[in-house]
Amino acid sequence: MPRRVSKSYLCAVKCMYALVRFLDEENRVCTRPEIYEHLQRHINFTYWESERMGSTIRWQLITRNMAYHYQRAGLLTRNEESYQITQKGREALELGAEAMQREVDATIPT
Repeated sequence: MPRRVSKSYLCAVKCMYALVRFLDEENRVCTRPEIYEHLQRHINFTYWESERMGSTIRWQLITRNMAYHYQRAGLLTRNEESYQITQKGREALELGAEAMQREVDATIPT
């Protein structure tokens, strides 16, 4: 029987893959608001992903939390409020969205 994948996980996969691809374009350095604007324009979010959780929209919360794990895994760097892709991030990008997420997941302590 196939393993059931959570909505949060699927949202993280598509948001983070789009984020890493965006940062890879011309080696961008972007702030969180710039990233959110890009993702809002380029991803069709489901109603569930677009729901508010307190003062934050769910997909933004998931993206912010996963960006931290991508930093810890060495795929992104953050300097004050700006994010940038690393060489390891570029290499992971070639793996595809799900494989890149699995690589990051392997670094998250359980």
